Amino acid sequence: MSNDQQIILEKLNRSLKVCELHIKRMNHAISGLTSIFPLSTESFGQLSQDDIQVIDQFLYRFIKLQDELGNKTFRLLLLCLQEDVENKPFLEILSRLEQLGIIENEDIWISLREIRNEITHEYPEMVMQNILGLNNLYAHVQDILTIYQKLLDMAQQYKLLLN
Repeated sequence: MSNDQQIILEKLNRSLKVCELHIKRMNHAISGLTSIFPLSTESFGQLSQDDIQVIDQFLYRFIKLQDELGNKTFRLLLLCLQEDVENKPFLEILSRLEQLGIIENEDIWISLREIRNEITHEYPEMVMQNILGLNNLYAHVQDILTIYQKLLDMAQQYKLLLN
């Protein structure tokens, strides 16, 4: 293995550890949300400060996980698999991940990105949009966890994980 390949492998493993940290903390937040989701306009207005903090942790960790996967992990995995991803648009990266079976279809990732964009803009006058965005995220959070698990399985299959 060349020095460049070793560096990419180490970067992939660092990125996977970052993802695991976000998933661990996101899952902890999710465990505190099961009693309040799905949200309604009534329940949203009655959230305690503790509930809001748990929702904020959930949102933050989801956003950080999606950013890490999309901005680093996907490309690093493909580089470790000796794929040419230099200067490739992100949609081509998603298409290749779909071909490899990591993403069921690229529309899932695009949908998760749209949900992420909805929930990052919280405006007091847009209560219904905030509620719909949160409920949508909560309903689809398993999609990103499945993508991560498939990515991790592939890394294990190709012996890309360092101890």
